[in-house]
Amino acid sequence: MLGIAMETLPVFRPNASEVSERVTPLLLELAALRGRPILCFYQDHGESIDEECLGHVREMVPLLNEQRQVSVLLDSPGGDIDCAYRILNAIRRHVDDMEVLVPRWAKSAATFLCLGADKVFLGSEGELGPLDPQLPNPSGSFRPVSPLETFQALEQLRAYPLAPCMQW
Repeated sequence: MLGIAMETLPVFRPNASEVSERVTPLLLELAALRGRPILCFYQDHGESIDEECLGHVREMVPLLNEQRQVSVLLDSPGGDIDCAYRILNAIRRHVDDMEVLVPRWAKSAATFLCLGADKVFLGSEGELGPLDPQLPNPSGSFRPVSPLETFQALEQLRAYPLAPCMQW
């Protein structure tokens, strides 16, 4: 779910009425407590930061009008680091003061978004994750791969090249 909450203008993508009915009052209350609009960026395990998210952010950020400050409520497993960079730039073009609220998790590309904020607030269960860029899989699989995994495998081979043979 991606949305923005201001005093009178809640907008959600996707626009699921049940979610909007339950979440809008909470986001408006949080916006009033923070004294600034809330850009809600909630993603579950099956979702990630990608081109679609970038498009939604580009639609919503101009709605901030003259606010020049925003709180980003961020709960995400991460995703495409390039899209995260472009999302961050889209937000920063419209605001001077950006804070990020992480109630649960901001992993990988979501951590990158946090690094571009003026302030980051972690909830009691909040956590940031490693900046682990995901690259296209050279085998042609749709599952991206981490260059960190390849690097760690090479380091393991260098450190223990004969270890498996020595056990026999």
